[in-house]
Amino acid sequence: MLSACSQAGFEGYGPLGEGFVGSAYGYTDRQVGTGVWQVEYVGADSAEARQGAIRRANELCQQNGFGAANFTPSVAPRSDLIVASGTSRCLPAGQGFVSTGRTRADRIAEIDAEIAALRIELVTSQAPGSRTGMGTLDILAAGMNQVSTSSINRQIAELEAERAALLR
Repeated sequence: MLSACSQAGFEGYGPLGEGFVGSAYGYTDRQVGTGVWQVEYVGADSAEARQGAIRRANELCQQNGFGAANFTPSVAPRSDLIVASGTSRCLPAGQGFVSTGRTRADRIAEIDAEIAALRIELVTSQAPGSRTGMGTLDILAAGMNQVSTSSINRQIAELEAERAALLR
């Protein structure tokens, strides 16, 4: 069944309530001016949330006759999910280079927020209790949790390396 989904092109991206794994994931948006949109994407981790928000911001601009979006979402935890949100400003059509106007300090603060969100995600993803008396489904869930933990630790390490490079 998973192969049928992937063959159909389903990737989990979509409006909030219609995204992958039910109604908790996806985007919302609201136009607040000509070529200006509030965009939010709820995802399972910071990378998914950030990429989904950036994708939606660019889609909105292109659907409305503009070029790319000038958009840098902030990332924060919400319960056991991660939310990327911000204001997207559309650039004129044909303008290929997108400058976010961010400073090094802005990016460092953004990285710090992402690392904090990932650490919260890491703590909430830890399976409580001992491993004795576990059934087959418990063992499978623990294995999936280990993969998730590895992924989160990898994201934290990448962000910490980027932060260190910015501080040099």
